[in-house]
Amino acid sequence: MAFNNFLNFVIAEEIEFVGERFTLNLERRLLRDNSNPFDIDEELFIKYFRLNKNRCRILIEDVRPHVLPGQRSTKIALELKVLSVLYFYQCPNDM
Repeated sequence: MAFNNFLNFVIAEEIEFVGERFTLNLERRLLRDNSNPFDIDEELFIKYFRLNKNRCRILIEDVRPHVLPGQRSTKIALELKVLSVLYFYQCPNDM
C-alpha cells in the first residue's frame, strides 16, 4: 500500500514537471516569435549590440547568402541569431 502511494506520488510529480516544462517552452517560443529587438530605442540598441540599427540590418543582409535556411518549425530567425552573436561579443569576458 505504501509503495503504491509512493508510486502515485512520483508519477504525479513527473506529470506536473512535464506540464511545467511544456508551458515554459511554449512561453519561450511565443516570446521569441513575438519579440523584435529592432523596436527598442536606438541608444539602447547600440548599447546592447555595438551597432546602430541600420548597420545591423546591412550586416544581416550581408550574412544572409552564406547561411543555410532553417528547416524546423522552431527555427530561430537569422536576425535573432546575428543579434545574439553581437550581444555575446560585446559582453565583457569574465573567464
